[in-house]
Amino acid sequence: MEQEKLIQQHELVEIINEYEKISSRNNALRIELENTRKKAQSILDSLNRIKLNGSEVSAAKQVVFLEEKNEALQRQEAFALKQYNIVLEEKSSLLEALNRQENKNVILEAENRSLKQSLEAAQVLQVNTLEVKDLIKKTCQKKFGNYCCF
Repeated sequence: MEQEKLIQQHELVEIINEYEKISSRNNALRIELENTRKKAQSILDSLNRIKLNGSEVSAAKQVVFLEEKNEALQRQEAFALKQYNIVLEEKSSLLEALNRQENKNVILEAENRSLKQSLEAAQVLQVNTLEVKDLIKKTCQKKFGNYCCF
């Protein structure tokens, strides 16, 4: 049981580590997404100032590229959030299982204590029974001598 508990705790640590990795990656993606949005806005602002010429076309291509990158980052963020939710569900399930296991351990420990007490009581009773038999035998031998049936 102790080994199962250690295994479950190890699995929980692995899940928490995976969650932290996903959370860290998610934060990095959010920062990158925000930076991309800022760049796109900056380029759009530049486009508004640029007259119709070749540089406007280049800036427009950059905007399209950044918008595509932004969409890709949003998809990655959505995937990371799904993974995060899966990890949270697994963590919750493991915590529930660990809690059930701890409850079982408490019950088994109580049963174990009860069995030990019963064994101790039986041992005391056995000693008392032997002492009573010995006392009866001695009393019988005193009264009846060798004719005692014990």
